[in-house]
Amino acid sequence: MVSDEASSLASAWLRDAARPELDAALRAVFDEASREVDERRPICLAGGHCCRFAEYGHDLFVTGLETAWFLLRAGRPPERRDRSLPILASGACPWLDGRLCGARSARPLGCRTFFCDPRHAAWSTGLLERLHARIRSMHEEFGVVYRYGEWLRMLSLFADAGSTRRGTS
Repeated sequence: MVSDEASSLASAWLRDAARPELDAALRAVFDEASREVDERRPICLAGGHCCRFAEYGHDLFVTGLETAWFLLRAGRPPERRDRSLPILASGACPWLDGRLCGARSARPLGCRTFFCDPRHAAWSTGLLERLHARIRSMHEEFGVVYRYGEWLRMLSLFADAGSTRRGTS
């Protein structure tokens, strides 16, 4: 069961992510990431490895605000083969659809700046850090509580909070 604090945070992030001024600010950061990635043209083999976190051996970190923004825009995840597994146990992004992202336009900053091609690690890490700093400053500017956590755990927090709000936990 999710704590009352976590449920309140998830609700607040969802409200904040819907604010037009925050939406515009996040879109500006994501657009900047897209422009810089387009200039560098890193190789993406579209194999879905980066979305299978446990298998690939890496984590994706996001803010609560990014997660809420994503959830408001991504729609439902594709059907998973084993719906009995909780999000955390799956070890993969629920929006992984075959080998592709099922919510590409809504994906968080970390997804937009990660490439399995190691030749791009230095500049993409710098880009992530610079743009994450802008997202973090938005929290202060707009009075949004800042939390940074692993993607699947953040998604679980929202899923659990939703169950708690509906009284079905």
